[in-house]
Amino acid sequence: MEPFFFRKRVTAVTDGGVRKSDFDLSTMVMEATAPKRADGAEGETNMKPSTAVSALKRTLDIAVGLAGTTAFLLAYPILALLIKLESEGPALYSQSRVGLDKRGGGRREDSRRATDVGGKPFTICKFRTMSADAEKNGPQLCVKGHDPRVTRLGRFLRSTHLDELPQFWNVLKGEMSFIGPRPERPHFTVRYFREIPDYRERTRHVKPGITGLSQIVLGYDDSLESVVKKTHFDLAYRASMFSLTSWIRMEFWVLFNTVRYLVKRGPLTESARLPALAELVSENPGRARIAMVRHRGTLKPAMVLAKSTGPAHEQVTRSEAPISPSRAERGVASQLRSEAPISNFFTIDVECWFHAHNLHMPRSAWDGSKTRVVENVHRILNLLAAHDSKATFFVLGWVADRFPEVVRMIDIAGHEIGTHGYHHEKVTDMTPYQFEKDLDMSLNALTRYTSQKIIGHRASNFSIVDSTLWALETMSRYGIEYDSSIFPVKRKRYGIPSYPNRMPHVIDLGNGASIKEVPLSVADIGGKTLPISGGGYLRLYPHAVTDLYIRHQNRQGRPAMLYFHPWELDVEQKRIATGRLESFQHYVNLDTTEWKLDKLLQRHSFTSVKENLASGSIKAMLASHTVSARFARPAAIHPVRPMPVHSTGGLLAA
Repeated sequence: MEPFFFRKRVTAVTDGGVRKSDFDLSTMVMEATAPKRADGAEGETNMKPSTAVSALKRTLDIAVGLAGTTAFLLAYPILALLIKLESEGPALYSQSRVGLDKRGGGRREDSRRATDVGGKPFTICKFRTMSADAEKNGPQLCVKGHDPRVTRLGRFLRSTHLDELPQFWNVLKGEMSFIGPRPERPHFTVRYFREIPDYRERTRHVKPGITGLSQIVLGYDDSLESVVKKTHFDLAYRASMFSLTSWIRMEFWVLFNTVRYLVKRGPLTESARLPALAELVSENPGRARIAMVRHRGTLKPAMVLAKSTGPAHEQVTRSEAPISPSRAERGVASQLRSEAPISNFFTIDVECWFHAHNLHMPRSAWDGSKTRVVENVHRILNLLAAHDSKATFFVLGWVADRFPEVVRMIDIAGHEIGTHGYHHEKVTDMTPYQFEKDLDMSLNALTRYTSQKIIGHRASNFSIVDSTLWALETMSRYGIEYDSSIFPVKRKRYGIPSYPNRMPHVIDLGNGASIKEVPLSVADIGGKTLPISGGGYLRLYPHAVTDLYIRHQNRQGRPAMLYFHPWELDVEQKRIATGRLESFQHYVNLDTTEWKLDKLLQRHSFTSVKENLASGSIKAMLASHTVSARFARPAAIHPVRPMPVHSTGGLLAA
C-alpha cells in the first residue's frame, strides 16, 4: 500500500527533476520568518493547530500512553535484566530533549542566544542500547551501518524500538505526543538553527513524538543531510495540523505505517513496494512545499519535492526566505502543462469575506469580524509554488494595515503586488476627491510593507465604467501603469458592454497621458456575451467550460484573465443571512475553488500581469491596440461635488 499522498496523479521526472502527486510539501512557514511589524511588535505566527486537532490529539496521546504503559508493563523488568546481563552500566538512561515551542515566530536570527534551544527542554528515559561510555567524546549522530558503540541487544531494541517504551510516560505527562517530530537534543538544535533553514519551525506549537512521518520514512539520523530531509517531512506533518480533515488522514497514515515500519524493522524508503517514496528522498536533500487542495469538502494534501542539484552544504546554508524554484524545476513544471503560445493572467483580489458587496456588511462591523485571510493567502501561495507559477495580488489597503504579514508573504514569494483600493468602495460611489484619497491611502499602506513599486490597480467590483473613466487619469498621475477593472459585459453593478477591445491595450487619456488596460475575460456564447474564468463564474461553471475557454483563447494567441478572492477557498467562513440571489452568488461551489485552480495550473501557463505585459506577445498587442478615452475633467478636485453621471464619458477605438 503506497502512502495516500502518492495516489492518483503521479508524474515522474528523472535526472534530478520533480515528482508530483496529491500531497504537496510546502512553504507553510513563510510567515514565521517575516520581518517585524511597522509598530515594532514581533510578527506572530498564526499557523497554530486548530482547537479541534489539539483536543483530539491530546485525547489520542492519553489513550495510547495508557495502553502502551499497561501493555508493556511486564516487559520493563525483563528488558532491564537482559541489558544488565549483557553490559555494565544502568539499564535506563536519561537525556535532555527539546520539546514544544509555544512562542510566536518573527524573532530576529541575530538576537538568538546560544542557550535558546528552540523549545522547552524536558527529560526522557530510554532503555540503554549503547555501551556506558558511548559518548565520552561528546554527543554524536548515529553511525550509518554497523555502529560499534551499539550492543548486540541494543541493535535488536533499536530495530524494534523497544528501547523507547519508557517514553510513554512522557506522553502521559504531556511533554511528548505519540506522533510528532523526533525529539532532538539541545546540543544539536542549536547547531541546526544555524545550518538548516526553518529547522526551528518543526516543533513550533507541535510536541515531539515517539513516532512520526519523518521517522518512519527516513529512520535514524546519520548525517546533516538526513536531518535536512527529515525537517521537510516534519514541516509537512505540522502543516497537516491546520485542518482537521488533513490531520486525521495524516495521523491514520502514520499509525498504519508505524506498524509496517516495526514489522519491516526499517524505514519506508527501504521498502521495495514504495519505490516512489525512496526515490523522492534519495541522493540529495530535497526542498518541500505544501498545497492543501480542497474539492467537495475533502482537503487533499499533496507533495512536490524537488531534488537539489548541488552539494548538500549548498542546500542547507541558503537564506531562510522561501526558496525559488531552480532552473530544472521550472523546466519540469513547464513540461507538466499544456504547451501554450502565450501565458495567461493569474490575479487575486485580496480582501476578506465581509468586504464582498453581496453581503452588505457595514464598515463598522469589519474589525469585529473573524477572518482567515492570512491562512487563505498561505494556501494560494503554496498552490502557486507547487506549480511554479507567478501571480498578481491586488491587495486591499485595509487588509495590508491590519494583516501586514499578508503583504510580506506575497513579497517574499516573489509575486507582484497591486492595489485594490483601501476601503473597497466602488468608484461609482465616490467623487474624484474621495477616489484619489482612497488610492493614496492604499498605496501608502502597501509601500509600508513592501519595497515593490505598485504599478497595477483593480477597482472594487470592477467599477471602472463609462461614468468613472476619469479615475484612469487619477491612477496615471499616481504612477499606476496599468488597470485591470474593465469588464466588457453588461451587468447590474458593473461592465461596459460596448467596450471596443477585449485584449490588453493602451488607453490614450489625452494631454500626453496614457495607461494600459487589461480587461476581464468574456466569451460569446449563443449570441450573448458572458463573463468567464473568474470569481463566482469560476465556481459556477463546470471546470471543463473554463478549461475549454482558456485553451481556445491560447490557440488564438490571446491570453485569458483568471481572478478570484482568498475567501473563495474558505468553505468554513461565516454564513450571513442575505438575499437569496446574493447568498447564491457568494457561497455557490466554494468547495470546488481550490480543485479547479489546481487543475487549471496543471494544464495552462499563468503568470503575473507585470511579467505578462513585458512579454513579446503582449507587447505586440499593446503596440497595435489603442483606445482613446473621452471624459469630463473637473477644473479642480472638490471633496464633495461628484462627477456628472454619464455626462460625456465614452471610449472610441483609435
